[in-house]
Amino acid sequence: MLSHLKNRIKSDRPTLVDQPAGIVRINHLCLKMALAPEVEQEATKVLREVKAQRSLSSLLKKDELLTLVALFIGSRRANQPIAWRVIVGSCAKSAAKELSRYYFAVAKLFQGSSNRRDVMVDYLESTCNKLEMTSYQRSMAHWLALNAGESVKLIGRQPKSLAAAAVFLVCRRHKLDKINLVAISKESRTSVSTIKLVADIMEGIFLQAAS
Repeated sequence: MLSHLKNRIKSDRPTLVDQPAGIVRINHLCLKMALAPEVEQEATKVLREVKAQRSLSSLLKKDELLTLVALFIGSRRANQPIAWRVIVGSCAKSAAKELSRYYFAVAKLFQGSSNRRDVMVDYLESTCNKLEMTSYQRSMAHWLALNAGESVKLIGRQPKSLAAAAVFLVCRRHKLDKINLVAISKESRTSVSTIKLVADIMEGIFLQAAS
């Protein structure tokens, strides 16, 4: 069944002749993930728009990372979103942080099309799944992260650090001893010190709002 779907998707795509390496890479990734042609089309558009911005493309020189970001944003444009964790899993572990920097740089160009909220929600879902949190605890973490993330005090913070801090605050509030700070740090791939720092800022925001 899957092979049949891949063959159908492949037949719906135009052949790539003398295309830039980035576009060819997007094509290969879409075939590998069995994504719809619409995702490939939108990702290709994103990549071309970024390349047209010379000041931006001159800073983002690694085509492999740029194509992954284009695929992530393109999938949302096509209303067939790929989770950020899947995108991160497609590159080397050593390049994960750099991939995030590429995303934030490109996201500024497409304000409204994709933003850090999408990434943060993906990180929240991933972390909550790994820690086996209840639906109520998940909803509380989502509310905390999404509302606090709008504060100017947290501008520039990585989405995964906001997600990890929200999970930490929920676990502390509900006294979930089995989910400690070290476990959250491991599952969210965020340092303990960063989680504590962001959690303190996040908690301060709500305490100030309540006073």
